[in-house]
Amino acid sequence: MERIREPQSILKHVPIPIFASVMGISGLGLTWRSLSQTYSVFTAPAEGVLIAGGLVFAGVGAIYVSKILLHPDAVKQDLLHPVRHGFAGQVPISLLLLAEAALPSSQILAGILAGAGTVLTAALTATTWVRWSRTGFSLEHLSPIWVVPPIACLMVPLLGVRLGWTETSWFFFSAGLLQWLVLLPLIVQRTLLNPAGPVFLQPLQAILMAPPAVAFLAHVALTGKLQEVDRILVYASLLFAVWVLPGLPAVIRTPFNWTWWAYAMPMAAVLLALQEYAHLSGVMALHWVGLAGGVLLAFLVGLLAFHSISGLLKGTLFQPE
Repeated sequence: MERIREPQSILKHVPIPIFASVMGISGLGLTWRSLSQTYSVFTAPAEGVLIAGGLVFAGVGAIYVSKILLHPDAVKQDLLHPVRHGFAGQVPISLLLLAEAALPSSQILAGILAGAGTVLTAALTATTWVRWSRTGFSLEHLSPIWVVPPIACLMVPLLGVRLGWTETSWFFFSAGLLQWLVLLPLIVQRTLLNPAGPVFLQPLQAILMAPPAVAFLAHVALTGKLQEVDRILVYASLLFAVWVLPGLPAVIRTPFNWTWWAYAMPMAAVLLALQEYAHLSGVMALHWVGLAGGVLLAFLVGLLAFHSISGLLKGTLFQPE
């Protein structure tokens, strides 16, 4: 009979990508909140999904804090790993998404969450670039996951502008845009020249949808109006979606892995960008695209949640790599 693993042993193998579930659920809630501006039927479901995102964050956060306390060496290995360290950016992104969710109800809570997310983003960005400047990195370790910290930087202005952090918002926007523009050609080159890779890492290509979409939302928030560069960014995010989303059916035919969640938040970012662009430009056809995308995103998040809960109940979700 197979020996049942002890809880401490299970905690050792809790992956950083577990926070992608918070990002996906919160992204769905924010997408539906945006859709509610056009289709009021989404209003109540959106707030319910956002509350669920907060509850999931509390649970996931408690699990990972337990790992930090009981298995600090395993956490250190994750943060120093040439590929996995990028997943750490999911923590501040989760905080920033939840801050966005909380803002209409409580500016104080939103400020606390946004402040924590901003501090973590700054720490992660600084340590990453200091390490690269001292030790460099190997091209074989290049992965779309590396753009997660830049996404976190680009998200800071979405809350920062409304909280009065104008200069801070411009700083993080500049830092995130620079990092993305530096990393993008390297990652795309590696992806095109070496398309084969571990199956469980293939969903990470979906992350490439997010930076131009978030950069668009951040730039509009900073400038307060639609400019020509914003059109480039929003349509670039749509082109990345056309590139990576066709691979989703092949992914969901493989055994479930936490990296599946990589599709959810970037897809939500694209839909939020399209909705904002539709409101500002008057291209009403994009509202229909947003509606169809919002329904598809709901099915995707539901599927991911089902597999995640099923894996937790079966005890198969946290396995050694």
